[in-house]
Amino acid sequence: MIHSFLSSGIGENPLLFEALFDYLFKINIILGIFNLVPGYPLDGGRIFRAAMWHITKDIKKATYYASMGGKVFGGVLVVLGLVGVFSGIPGGLWYIFIGAFIYFLAATSYKQTILKEILTKIKVESVMRRRYSTIKPTTTLTKFVNLCIYNDKESFIVKDTQVKGVADILHVQKINRKDWDKIKVSQITRPARAVKPSDSIYRALELMENHQIRTLPVKKNKKIIGIVEAKTIGNALRIQQLVSA
Repeated sequence: MIHSFLSSGIGENPLLFEALFDYLFKINIILGIFNLVPGYPLDGGRIFRAAMWHITKDIKKATYYASMGGKVFGGVLVVLGLVGVFSGIPGGLWYIFIGAFIYFLAATSYKQTILKEILTKIKVESVMRRRYSTIKPTTTLTKFVNLCIYNDKESFIVKDTQVKGVADILHVQKINRKDWDKIKVSQITRPARAVKPSDSIYRALELMENHQIRTLPVKKNKKIIGIVEAKTIGNALRIQQLVSA
């Protein structure tokens, strides 16, 4: 890479080499200053949110103020971009694109904070199912899919003498349907870390996302006492939002 860089002629021309690095240096300085604008989710906005959190002692309010800063900054960039476009100044479209992107991120970040606050207050034990079905690792994918349809389920706990993990119908979609009778559930089973009844459903959703499954076993004193499903969590969240409205 260094040889190709030098052979391109840039390395042989000190003035061109200096101009290139001067340009890159200035670009990095501009990006650094841009990133320190007190608008969430930029780094400056995160610092501002931390300061507001220290003052208000309320992460929701702190995120709201910081995200408003991000939305204002994004809006200003969009307006400057529109002015540039109608004035014929180059780069106006980039201002619009970046401003709209920052505005969207600021709004989304605030919603995510509110959602996380709600999810961390709800415990797994309040949404878990104590009665649940299991399937054997030797079950064929054809039978597994039929069981999902018949029971209106997305995934099953896979178990023989002990729990092997979770089989989710999402992982069947990539497999040719002609092979469903030959392939066993054990081949699509994902390891599933159990949650405790006292864990938050936010923690459960994190584990589901990490393992790309929608069901987790719930364990207490080293014994599985039920399951928690993404679908049940979604229903609980909608009810919570309705009550809080």
